[in-house]
Amino acid sequence: MSVLWQRVRGWRGSMPGGSVGIRLAVMAMIDAVGTGAFLAVSVPFITRSVGLSEGSLGLGLTLSAAIALGTAIPIGILADRFGPKKVLVGVSLWRCACFVIYPFVQNLWQFLTVVCLLGLVDKAAAPMEQALVGQATATDDRVRVVAILRSLRNVGFTVGALLGGIGLLIDSRAGYSAILLVNAASFAVLATLAARLPVLSAPAKSLRRRFSASVLRDGSFLSFTGINAVLTMHMTLLSIGIPLWIVGHTAVSSALISPLVAVNTVLAVALQVRASRNTDTIAGAARALVRAGICLAVCCLLLVAAPKLPVVLAVGVLLLAMVALTGGELFQSMRRLGRVLSARGARGGRRLPLGFLAGRGGTADRGPDPGQRGRDERRHGLGSPGRAVRRLRPGGAAHRPVGAGTGGQQDAGGPEPGRGHVTTPARRTRSRFSTVDHHSRREMSVPLYVPSGEGEFVNIRDTKRTYLKLTTADSDGEFGFFEHHMAPEASGASPHIHKQSTEMFYVVKGEIEFTIGDRKVVGEPGAFAYIPKGEPHGFTNRGNEDATLLIMFYPIYNREDYFRGLGRLTANGRNPSLEELQEHMAKYDQFMV
Repeated sequence: MSVLWQRVRGWRGSMPGGSVGIRLAVMAMIDAVGTGAFLAVSVPFITRSVGLSEGSLGLGLTLSAAIALGTAIPIGILADRFGPKKVLVGVSLWRCACFVIYPFVQNLWQFLTVVCLLGLVDKAAAPMEQALVGQATATDDRVRVVAILRSLRNVGFTVGALLGGIGLLIDSRAGYSAILLVNAASFAVLATLAARLPVLSAPAKSLRRRFSASVLRDGSFLSFTGINAVLTMHMTLLSIGIPLWIVGHTAVSSALISPLVAVNTVLAVALQVRASRNTDTIAGAARALVRAGICLAVCCLLLVAAPKLPVVLAVGVLLLAMVALTGGELFQSMRRLGRVLSARGARGGRRLPLGFLAGRGGTADRGPDPGQRGRDERRHGLGSPGRAVRRLRPGGAAHRPVGAGTGGQQDAGGPEPGRGHVTTPARRTRSRFSTVDHHSRREMSVPLYVPSGEGEFVNIRDTKRTYLKLTTADSDGEFGFFEHHMAPEASGASPHIHKQSTEMFYVVKGEIEFTIGDRKVVGEPGAFAYIPKGEPHGFTNRGNEDATLLIMFYPIYNREDYFRGLGRLTANGRNPSLEELQEHMAKYDQFMV
């Protein structure tokens, strides 16, 4: 038992994001299990237990999808204001209530009412979960956390599909209702876990969104987007089309639905890396869409052939159809397609049309591509600043709402007061100009104004407050600026070095004692200190009054996450161990001397 416990502790210690990463993993698993179980029984429940026709089922799903399309962006705007955590809790409780009612549906009007209520939040949950990863984990951990969550979701879908298979074997209203209530319970647990999840940054209430229809003048971009949107119907084919076809048009038992969904999930996990090869360019992305179309066409042809065959052959044909469907899903849903489109939109300062956003909704549960964001950060934000020529140009792209298809913005959701690490809404005013890197043609940072006494902040031990005025995201990783308020006799920072960053200090108020190499100097208001890479340094407030110190980093190396993490380590008066501090510091280029 002790060996097993040691292995569990080792796994917990290796999980990126620490305890927060583990909570996110549990949330993803529970959500996926409930969804997988529902997908397996939804069609048989409506057509057999409720007794509705295929046309009635289609009507309800169409109305639900139309409502979901209309509410996605408004819910995203709410998430920008109040944070994805609060919105996800509300969405999960809403879905829980709907699925508690679902088993009691007796006729068409009750069915339409329930699915329309579900449609109000249908497209909001997946973007909220993705955005919450960006809110709850440090920058260095996000790539690995998202990769793990993606894998766990697929495992959860498989487990849920097999669980739904139990309801299919029972093949009664009671069995289907039990599975629906299991799905409702999963949303209740998800809401509970999300409500208790600590996050790092606060809602950016002052952000203003701009939308433009100028993209509609780009024929090639619009046609590419339209094709992509059509091909996303593979998700509807998986969750509704194939189960409905099996139940209504073949002699095969409905119990086959669950294993087919499991086959889809297993193949999606096993082949997603292979399917993503050579899709980095526009030409490669176009070829992937062609392959997706061919795979989905083959799937449909096989489905048409299944009803005319004996049961044994029909089962084999349906299995081949599911393999073809999975191929279409993989080729269409590769996130590199989204990156090609996003890059094109950024170069032209354009907005993604609603058709593309709606098309993405079908694949959102599979999770964003885990690798590119980290590669972009290492290439542009965490390495030595490039010498690319830059110029200002009008029409820079504004952020889109979280609910409109974003996958992890850092502008929403803060911890509640009284938990040690405190933030306030970051009221930042951005100009409509943006900078362009002529070498990479990548959208760069935009001008930023943060009023006095405003912006995100953290509390660290005996410091009164540390404002994160300019972060990695604000400056594209090039420069960091922090306003450090220290209580009388605050210990500050013990001697340390930075191997990759240059640090600068400016004393605004009070008397700061600096340790620079083997020297100690007292800095009064107006004093400035420049600390090159590798130079030992530290500082304290030796005076009997509050002190204010401006701290600058070049390049920044995600320094804001260092301060956020230190706030968590010292929350509620906790004194972290030396090993904890050293491990945390090493993540952000800080080493004790």
